[in-house]
This record gives sequence, structure tokens and C-alpha cells, in this order.
Amino acid sequence: MTVLCGLAALSGCRVEPGDPPSDPPSVAPASTEPVSDAVASSTPPTPPSTAPAVPTGPIAASTATRSRERDPRTARFLGYTAPKPVTWQWQPPASVMRAANYVTPGRSGSNQAHLIVFRGIGGTTEANIDRWRKRFRGPDGGPVEPVVTEFEAAGLPITLVELSGEWMRMGAQWFTPNQTQIAAIVTTPEGPLHITLGGDSATVALHRDDFLRFLRGLRPETSSDGGGSSERP
Repeated sequence: MTVLCGLAALSGCRVEPGDPPSDPPSVAPASTEPVSDAVASSTPPTPPSTAPAVPTGPIAASTATRSRERDPRTARFLGYTAPKPVTWQWQPPASVMRAANYVTPGRSGSNQAHLIVFRGIGGTTEANIDRWRKRFRGPDGGPVEPVVTEFEAAGLPITLVELSGEWMRMGAQWFTPNQTQIAAIVTTPEGPLHITLGGDSATVALHRDDFLRFLRGLRPETSSDGGGSSERP
């Protein structure tokens, strides 16, 4: 009997359905993490630099110009300063002949006028007055006579020319009604400056007194003012 059981063991025994399966050998699962990622994850990340980027080119020039703006009540251009209201907002000049450009707001924020400082405009005072006069006409289409006054600011002769009516601006195709231009020719040692305030008549009238204070307060910029001229105030 013992011999028969041994033979049965050698030939293999049938496993019954109710018998539990044998446990498979324990094998550690292989890592699915790439080697390079595993190495990278063990290295602490480099913190981002907190140092500000140093601007170059036009950005640097613009930043340097803004840093010179010390007082929003003072305009600076071509080595001169002049008082102005804080409501006059600087805008980039549209051409090389414009040394400064300010927007002067209307009562409701619309109908803006513009104060522009021109340089390099030739011709005599009389020729420029005649040129401005020809760009204006009355409501009936007739000519408009300018009002001309003269005064000085810091020893600089100034001729003031005021025109109102329908205005055909430089580059415009036709006349715009209810317009006013106040133009000043300032004689300086470096050449004439033309400073104009022009636009909607009501807006120009609103800023006329400030414009006259701007002209009468015109002064050469000194080293105590910051030194040098700036295209931006």
C-alpha cells in the first residue's frame, strides 16, 4: 500500500477544484520611471532669478526719459521749461519737427485740443502769420483777421497770433467749423520755436489762460532743473 501511494506521488496527483492555488514566487515589480527623470527628480530645482531684466535699446531710452519726469506741472523741451496743468497729458510727438505734444481735455473729456511745440520751421514772422490766416475762414467763407499781440518771457520775444472760425488743418481735405488756434512764435538764441494750441473753440478757450501762463513762464532749463533737455517733460 505504501509502495502504491509513492508511485502515485511520482506520477502526479490531480488537484481538485476546491484546492487553493499555489502562491506564485514573489518578484519585485520593475520601475517604470525613466532613468533620466529619476535623476532629475532627485535634484532640487533651481529657483528663478529675481533680478529685474536690464532694458536695452529704445526701451532703455524710454525708461531713462520717464525717470526724468519729476513734476507733472512742468513741461521740458529743447532745454526749456514751462509751467503746465497736470491735466495736460504728454503724447509722443508724431514727427521730428515736433519737440513736444500735449493733449488738453475738453469739459466732458471729448473735443480735445493739442498743444504742440514745433522746431525748425523757417520763414519770417509775417510769412507764418499769413500762412496760418489762409487756413481759416469765416462762416460765410470770407477771410478771418488774426489778433496779434507781442510780449516777452525771460528776455525771449514772443508774438502771439489768435485765429477762430472754420479751420483746414495741415493735411485735412476741408474746413472744420468752430475751431481756434493760438500760435506763439518764440525767438530764441537757437532759432524760433512755434508753440500752438489748437482745436475745438470751446476747449481752446478753456485752456487759454493756462496757455498764456505756459508762455509767460517759459525759461531756459538750468542744471538745478535736472540738466539737459528732454523730449518728454
